[in-house]
Amino acid sequence: MAGKSRSSADYVCGRLLLWERFLVVGTGCLLACIVAGLSGLWRLGRNWAGPGLCVAGFNADQVVVTGEDVTLNVKTIKNLPHQLKGDAVPTLIEVRGEVFFPIKAFNELNESLEEAGKQLFANPRNGAAGSLRQKDPRVTASRPLSVVVHGVGAREGIDFESQSGAYEKLKSLGLPTSDRFKVCSTREDVAQFIQFYADHRHDVEHEIDGVIA
Repeated sequence: MAGKSRSSADYVCGRLLLWERFLVVGTGCLLACIVAGLSGLWRLGRNWAGPGLCVAGFNADQVVVTGEDVTLNVKTIKNLPHQLKGDAVPTLIEVRGEVFFPIKAFNELNESLEEAGKQLFANPRNGAAGSLRQKDPRVTASRPLSVVVHGVGAREGIDFESQSGAYEKLKSLGLPTSDRFKVCSTREDVAQFIQFYADHRHDVEHEIDGVIA
C-alpha cells in the first residue's frame, strides 16, 4: 500500500524504522490485522440522532479521495449502533472502520445467489461493496454485513492517550472493535505477531490484507 512516489520496499523499510523508533523510546507499538473490507467514516455523538455515514476511498496518506453517502444502507448493519452508550458520550466523534463480509456468511450468500441463478460475487470485499451500494436499503439489510472500527478522526469531548486506549474507549461506547491486535514491546514481539497471521490468515473469520502499525 505504498504511495505513488515510494516503492513497496521503501514503504516496508519505512514502517519497520517507525516500529523500531517506538520500541526504542519504550512506548510500544500496536500492531493489528488489516480487515479486507470497504473503508467508511462514521460520525456519532450527543448532537447526532443517528450515525452520519459515508463510504470513502483513501490513499496511502489517509486522505479521502472519493466518497458517497450510503447512510440508509449502513444503518441496516446489525452490529453498528445508531447511538453511543454510556455516561461519557462525547459531543462528537468521527471514526473510521471497515464494512466487511465474514467468510462464512459470504460463502452462504454466494450459494444462495447461485441457487437463484444470479451472478456471484468474486470475493468478500467485492460482495461487501456491492451489498452496501444497493439502491434499496432492504437489499442491504438482507445481507449479513459486519463493521469493525479502528481509527478516530475529528472529536469533541473525548481524547485518547494511545491507540490501545482508543480501542478500549470505542468499545465502551458500544462500537465494534477487533481483538486481533497486540501492543509489542520488542522486535521479537513484532516478528511473532506478523508471522502468526502469515501462518493463520485463513483461520481468521474475515479476510485480511496483512498487518499494520
